[in-house]
Amino acid sequence: MKKGLLIGTMLLGAASFSLLTGFDSALTAEDVLNKTQEVSSSMNEISADAQMAIDLTANVTSPMISLDLQAGLNADYSIACTLDPFAMCVDGVMSGSFTTDGETQDMSTAVTEYMVAEGDNMVAYTKFSADPSNPDGTWAKVTTQSGNLQELMEKARNMTVDYENLPFSYTLAEAPVTVNGRECYQLNAVMTLDELMLIVQPYLNDIGDTAGVSGDELFAYSSLLSGLQFTYEVYIDTTTFQMIRFRMTTDGTDWSSIGANLSSLLSTGEDENQATVNLDVRQFEVTGDYNPDASVSIVVPEEALNAQELQENGLSDSLLDLVENAE
Repeated sequence: MKKGLLIGTMLLGAASFSLLTGFDSALTAEDVLNKTQEVSSSMNEISADAQMAIDLTANVTSPMISLDLQAGLNADYSIACTLDPFAMCVDGVMSGSFTTDGETQDMSTAVTEYMVAEGDNMVAYTKFSADPSNPDGTWAKVTTQSGNLQELMEKARNMTVDYENLPFSYTLAEAPVTVNGRECYQLNAVMTLDELMLIVQPYLNDIGDTAGVSGDELFAYSSLLSGLQFTYEVYIDTTTFQMIRFRMTTDGTDWSSIGANLSSLLSTGEDENQATVNLDVRQFEVTGDYNPDASVSIVVPEEALNAQELQENGLSDSLLDLVENAE
């Protein structure tokens, strides 16, 4: 009698908990993702905080280059974006330590960037500061006609994924978890880069345009990283089905296979011109925390609007100059 009462009380408590919290154990991972996809398609603004951590060792030996590198990199950024009209602001700090040939160099850079659409062009206003505690720096303006980030963001928002027929699968945790004060569904997935490329293949040209390469070139470059594996954790609000957090790592990646691919790329047909690339990536992790209740307003500061305009073709060199001048 007591045992039956205990079980009944536990079942009643579990049912009440689900009703109060919004957690629905009858939903599948695909159900949750489809609801999130529907919610995301109607969003016009995004606010998020992102962190990245990298810890790796790379050893490259070839007739042309000899490199022994140990690197640690950490980045912490806030990201805000509106889609209509399009505007984006990225603000944060990147710091790292790089050791080559026994010499260590530490770096820390604060970056603020605004991107806005002007007709068919994309205008970027960027400022670097080598002292994050005193982020005074020089603004630079670049107008580009290659790649429409606004169009890419629109396509990403309206992208429809058939979660029932993915080349990999998501699993849904049996109980909710609390993330940033919100009750969430937790979903997990493991996918390879090859599987991911199959999903984004229809959008490769748009993605490549933003980097100045074709979709075919981007697909070819990805083959060098064949063997790369991503482990995803996704946390979705049980009531609103908004994304609250994602975490991605490259745990499980066969870095020896990627090293072999890069070795082949750097080698020629002659035996004496063979290259060897060894990679040991101890950590590659990206975490994003979304702020669904935040109201996004992006205003480019006056000093950025008055910045010197750089030539698009000289963007890389000009940004390097900005970093050097900030030091």
